[in-house]
Amino acid sequence: MRKLTHYGNPNIGVFGVANNKVSFLSSDVTKKFLVGVKENLKTEVQRVTIANGNVIGMHVAMNNKIALLPWIAEKEEVEKFREFLDVLIIKTRKNALGNNLLMNDKGIIASINLEKEVVKEIEDKTGLEVLRIKFGEYKTVGSLGFANNKGCLLSYHVKESEKEKVKDILKVYVGEGSVNMGSQFIRLGIIRNDTGYVLGEETTGIEIAQIEEVLDYIK
Repeated sequence: MRKLTHYGNPNIGVFGVANNKVSFLSSDVTKKFLVGVKENLKTEVQRVTIANGNVIGMHVAMNNKIALLPWIAEKEEVEKFREFLDVLIIKTRKNALGNNLLMNDKGIIASINLEKEVVKEIEDKTGLEVLRIKFGEYKTVGSLGFANNKGCLLSYHVKESEKEKVKDILKVYVGEGSVNMGSQFIRLGIIRNDTGYVLGEETTGIEIAQIEEVLDYIK
């Protein structure tokens, strides 16, 4: 495990997304950031943009098979992702797919921000069951957690009944925690896959212990 910042910003998940094969990082990340991700996640690393911007983690949702990209992505940006996995372009006004989708290889949790027809398209084209939901009063379900094929860590603000639904869809152990000294926006403080992860620099030892438990303890 390694702690990182993006030019002093501990919300590193805004600037990257990863699966077991490749990590896509913003085009302006430092060499230290890039090496930290490569060594801890054991992946190839690609610097990319989305709509010529660097908030990759906010705009992209993906698992080991497919990347969901917003329609605002440029053609050459899409092709960079297609070098490594299938791509589905999502046409919605809610372009922050990383904030609105929580997914692994087994299922997808979608925000009620996303239109029903968009969710149906995602379900049909990925072949995965998709649950459209909000967590309490929070609609950006992708920002309140992270998931891989080992576990799913959700904010303490997510209700027990909602956690059970997530467990049923993603088919992994679901635990709760935080990052960056109590931030409930877990996705913003982590870049992860099934092998490893990097965390925002302000994440505490207690938070790290909880993350380790959720990643390694599968029910």
